[in-house]
Amino acid sequence: DQAATMAGRTERTLNRWISEDALFADALKASTDASVADASRRLAALLEDAVTALYSLVKKQDTPDHVRLRAADTIISNLVRLREFDELEERIAALEERLNVT
Repeated sequence: DQAATMAGRTERTLNRWISEDALFADALKASTDASVADASRRLAALLEDAVTALYSLVKKQDTPDHVRLRAADTIISNLVRLREFDELEERIAALEERLNVT
């Protein structure tokens, strides 16, 4: 919807272009992929600071309990998600190896 607005077209027109014009669809995907990659790099650059901030909130005794609890919950939830992601990557790699897919 936002892309259509920025292009000065309706969402329906944009969807039609995507379905009917492979070159347009490929260009849009490349642009979207580049934007996501850029955002990912920028977020990754902030990761250490974010972890340090959460660590500080949990460790400081003068941090209000509800804030410490939220920080601890954020750490635990994200660690669980990260481990699940790592496990899925390992399982996919094992399946690909079994299928001889690279």
